[in-house]
Amino acid sequence: MALTYTKKKTYTRKTPMRTRKPPRYGTKYTKKKTITPSRYRGGSKQQLMQTKYVTKALSQVAETFYNPLAQVNDVAINTVTSGSTQVCFKGMTLGQTVPSHLSGYTAIGGMDFSTAVGKYCYLKRGQALMTLETDPNESNDSLMYTRMIVFKNKKATTPAGSIYSPNTQLFLQNDGTHLGQNSTAFDGKIAMNAPLNRQNFIIYRDEKATLSHLKSAYSAKFPCMKKYYINMPFYKKAALDSSFLPTDVDYHYNILLLVTNQGNEGTPNDLLISLNNHLVTWTDM
Repeated sequence: MALTYTKKKTYTRKTPMRTRKPPRYGTKYTKKKTITPSRYRGGSKQQLMQTKYVTKALSQVAETFYNPLAQVNDVAINTVTSGSTQVCFKGMTLGQTVPSHLSGYTAIGGMDFSTAVGKYCYLKRGQALMTLETDPNESNDSLMYTRMIVFKNKKATTPAGSIYSPNTQLFLQNDGTHLGQNSTAFDGKIAMNAPLNRQNFIIYRDEKATLSHLKSAYSAKFPCMKKYYINMPFYKKAALDSSFLPTDVDYHYNILLLVTNQGNEGTPNDLLISLNNHLVTWTDM
């Protein structure tokens, strides 16, 4: 009887041998997880963890306070007489008083912390609803162009106690020079099209809109009202001075509204401004 030889079948593994992911911590290739922050410099780790747990527990029972802002109802805007085309503006700033570099602006409050028990407070955010509406009693047929800007001054621009003023330095010209609504060459074209000076100011919002009057021929195509929901976040711990004002947080959010009209016909101050549903939330510490 003859013997036959059969070749043994071999199989290849389609998946690699190592399928598990290496652990993130505790290996010789990765650093071990620590409980201290990256910038922690010495001190007791036990005291650090106790402070962290106490702060977390107190934050859950901390009472939230609401500071209302000043009510603004159907206020007309100011007129800028300089320039070839007429421009109107309305400036508002968050705070109890108006700083010197914001002359012409209106303080809308929100920074009254007289009810605080401790020397610190945690600022959360401010919010407001700004409504623009053309005057229904006017029969102007020209369109109105608006530009709403929310900004703050940069702290780095005050090395010697001076600060840049948006009245003369918020916008940029083609040659790189600064100008604002109080500048001589400021007109409607610059107000609607000029780039902003982001080197010296922090720009949060820059929006444009076109409005028409209720009795005009454009009312079927363009709206007569525009609403802006403005959010002003902080989320920072602030120290309070003797007047119960934050000393180490720049809380001056500024709102600038510019208005011009089509073909320089009529007056662009037929626009009414309202500020409602606005407040600043914070907790005591």
